[in-house]
Amino acid sequence: MSMTENKFLNNIKSIWNNTNLESRIAYFTVIAVFIHYVAAIAAILFCFLFLVLNKKTNRNIFTHKANYILCVFSLFTAITGFIHKNIWYGVALSVLFFMIFIIAFYLRTVFTVKLFENCLNLICILGFITSIAAVFEKIIFINAESHRCSLWFLNSNFLASILAAVIIICAYKEITKQGRPIVFYLISILCAVAIYFCGSLFVWVEVLMGISVFLSGAKRHQLLGIFLIFCAVGFIILYCVPEIFPRISSESNITTDNRVMIWQYSITHIKDSPIFGQGYCAYHILPDRPYITNHSHNIFLEFLLSFGVLGTVILSAYFVFYYRIVLICKDLVRHNYIPALIFAISAAVLIHSMVDMTMLWPNTMLLYSIIFAGIGGVEKIVVSNRLKRTETYKTEE
Repeated sequence: MSMTENKFLNNIKSIWNNTNLESRIAYFTVIAVFIHYVAAIAAILFCFLFLVLNKKTNRNIFTHKANYILCVFSLFTAITGFIHKNIWYGVALSVLFFMIFIIAFYLRTVFTVKLFENCLNLICILGFITSIAAVFEKIIFINAESHRCSLWFLNSNFLASILAAVIIICAYKEITKQGRPIVFYLISILCAVAIYFCGSLFVWVEVLMGISVFLSGAKRHQLLGIFLIFCAVGFIILYCVPEIFPRISSESNITTDNRVMIWQYSITHIKDSPIFGQGYCAYHILPDRPYITNHSHNIFLEFLLSFGVLGTVILSAYFVFYYRIVLICKDLVRHNYIPALIFAISAAVLIHSMVDMTMLWPNTMLLYSIIFAGIGGVEKIVVSNRLKRTETYKTEE
């Protein structure tokens, strides 16, 4: 082993030894986002068991009472999935996503702003490395024009969604002046190239929506205007030269027809179990499907088909509590843009979920959960400011 390799390993060892338990767990979960989905599932299971069985960590899981709502939701979806013999997705995803929820609960409790920002930095670095791997995959399959890069994420849309989130995070980092702008521009450009090689069309709308919502939330209206003009020019060029994206002319009509067919079929089967649903990805257990896929490719249809009215109400209740906290943090901590980032990622995921449900995957679900847990760092600032005001008031008395 060379001296350079020894120095690199010693630096990694030094960083690891100088981090506390909370940081190690956070970095471990971030790394799990970017590895093979089977390894990611194993990492999620390991992290879940460690958090639950360790006395130092399990006390931090249910700090927020609203967390119990997601536990009820997970139990609900597991039972409905079992009843409808939707085992592989209905029950399995209930268990898997419950474990991710527990990890997110813990991270929200232990996140400080600094730790969360470090996790975002790590996400950008790993997104850069993943994009390089996608470029190499495209080079390997350079003669296969229809090849869409997916790496170890099974599906090209999963990879594209993760890289889209990385681009939005890079925009957040650059606008908040957290590092050299050239670094985040470079990462964003490489991620955009990798997304292009993924052949995912609607992901560009996801990126557009995410960055637009963040700039609006951060009150950077001038930058928002410039960005929208830039996007408009891009759409004009694309309209004039559609060959830039070969799938637009060759597959867009087919893809749209398939989506409409899936939506119509899903609507007709919501009545099979309108109150309770049939568990996660209920579409894949429906008989005589006109198009073979795992879900209904629309978030509203998916919720009603899989969770029913009752399950949708339970899940919505949690997000009402969650986004209420995000809004409070946004109003009380004016110079912190983590709430704006959370709204940006939320909007990006929501708009993409109109035509695809890429969040229903271990890597993507874990990534979004980590980002949503970042509100915990801002909550600590709110609590700290309230304590300071209380102490000041007592002193004045």
